[in-house]
Amino acid sequence: AIKKISRKYNVNYPLLIGGSKETGNTNVGECIVGLKDFKGYPTTLYIDLNGTVQHIQVGFFINSEPHKKWQFKQMEENIQKILTENIVR
Repeated sequence: AIKKISRKYNVNYPLLIGGSKETGNTNVGECIVGLKDFKGYPTTLYIDLNGTVQHIQVGFFINSEPHKKWQFKQMEENIQKILTENIVR
């Protein structure tokens, strides 16, 4: 399912899957060191060039085309902020 979604939306960044149906959320913390209080799938981590998590976004819901555009805009703004901050440093 993840590969299908990544192809559909032309995702060009790494995707990590933690946990499973059999184990629930128990393996997520083991897969992603430093991720506390896992809330659900999908969880998007915005990580800077130093490997520091700058923002965590839980969930992605496409209720309508305007809502989908808004969510993608939020994602782009998070990425731009991290890139800008890393360039300034």
